[in-house]
Amino acid sequence: MPTLNKRENPSAKIHPRQTDYFIKAKPPEVGFITYQIDKRAVEFLTESCGYSDGDQLPWAVVHPLRQIRDLYTLDEGHPRKADPDEDIQREIDVPSVADLEIDHLVGYLASHPDVIGNIENFRTRLEKQDTSFVAELRRDGYTPVETPGFDSTANENLDRIAQQYFGDDTGGYITWDGEYVSEYIEVTDRAGDTHQFPKINERLPEGELYRLSHDLYTRWGQQIGESDVISRRYEPDESGFPNHWIGQREGSPEPSLEQADSPRAFYYRTIAGRGGYAPGTEAKEAFEATCEYSLEVYKANFPTAVDPNDLTTEYVTVEEASQPWHDFQVPPGWIGKYADNDGVPPLKRTESSSLSAQQRAVLDRHSPSGEGFQWFASREEGVEFLKDEFYAGVLIAADQIDLDVVGFARGGAAQPTFELDFGELRATAVIEETHCRFQFESPKGAEITFSNDGQLPSDVTVQARSVSAAADISTSVKQNLTAITEFAKTVLDAAA
Repeated sequence: MPTLNKRENPSAKIHPRQTDYFIKAKPPEVGFITYQIDKRAVEFLTESCGYSDGDQLPWAVVHPLRQIRDLYTLDEGHPRKADPDEDIQREIDVPSVADLEIDHLVGYLASHPDVIGNIENFRTRLEKQDTSFVAELRRDGYTPVETPGFDSTANENLDRIAQQYFGDDTGGYITWDGEYVSEYIEVTDRAGDTHQFPKINERLPEGELYRLSHDLYTRWGQQIGESDVISRRYEPDESGFPNHWIGQREGSPEPSLEQADSPRAFYYRTIAGRGGYAPGTEAKEAFEATCEYSLEVYKANFPTAVDPNDLTTEYVTVEEASQPWHDFQVPPGWIGKYADNDGVPPLKRTESSSLSAQQRAVLDRHSPSGEGFQWFASREEGVEFLKDEFYAGVLIAADQIDLDVVGFARGGAAQPTFELDFGELRATAVIEETHCRFQFESPKGAEITFSNDGQLPSDVTVQARSVSAAADISTSVKQNLTAITEFAKTVLDAAA
């Protein structure tokens, strides 16, 4: 049977891209052959299948790898295109193979970037020990695992093959953190000096989030750390908990990036209040989990920051650094919005200083990260509504009603519009001048609409797929009619 062998002296180069393993095999009617193993196949054999030096390999695994040329000879020089017409395509006796090995092999072939064929037919034939199982596979093209470049073997023929298939960067690499990196970039700073960094192939949302978090900390961190907004920490048993100023919530006292919808919220939530006023740990941990290099390398690859949501909208440079990738950049909307503060949200929050205690309570409860249902897309939007006397009264009234008022919006004619949750029924309530217009929908395909002036319903219409659906929604509305009428009366009184 074929045997997996580990090289005793890996430094002895017999191939420009040799791996640490090779296979000794004796195919039927052929003498012993030494197969080189492509890096992708080495990882499959040693990591996925768990084979090691000296282990015998089943032909059912070796033949498919040879068929797709992940195993190749020195004469061939590299993995290459292979199709069923080649001389290796022949019927081969296959003993029974363990289900786990079949699972590993099928998974490997299915994820291989160059393999073409009917993988399901391959599996079926292999399980049935059909001798034509490899007829289902062929290879089209060669996608190397490694980056371009190779180390010379001092063998002219091999190096010529390597030059053709492994790239033109012979010997080209940099050393980064003690490791050789053959794929790298060169960037020039404003003094004309050139710097080399490992190449990162694409932007990461986590990289853009962490960049802004880190840069804001670098620019303003000490002042934020010294200010009351960050250094004051409420305890759960204090009346001031949760601290909406930085987004604390009971059970989750640390700031969270997930609810940082507005620029100001993002600003505060990405900077941790304790631990030496360091940048937000969530942003840092998320970045490190997805990128093998440091933020310095990421920023050098992408000197201009972009919006992490679309990775397209470019940020604006507020302050230039000697190295362009260290420029202080902010979202374009911040320049006008925070013009008096160098394009950065102010340290002191002044947005709700003109609101009453009741208005601030509604704002805190129904803004992103509040403990109630979210009514406003941002705190800024909430302030806009609550500064309007008409909307403020209606919002305060709706907040105090003992119902699940799950949403709020401005209607097409500027009417306050609420969403109400009655279990299986969902209702929309539009506040008109003298009445509320309700529309109820049921999951059974029924809809009922009516007006309520705070006393009785009127103008009732019912649409339903069936008589039973109409009866069900009418019964449900009647059961909740007292609460519906109380809601209408309360908000209409507030709007008067």
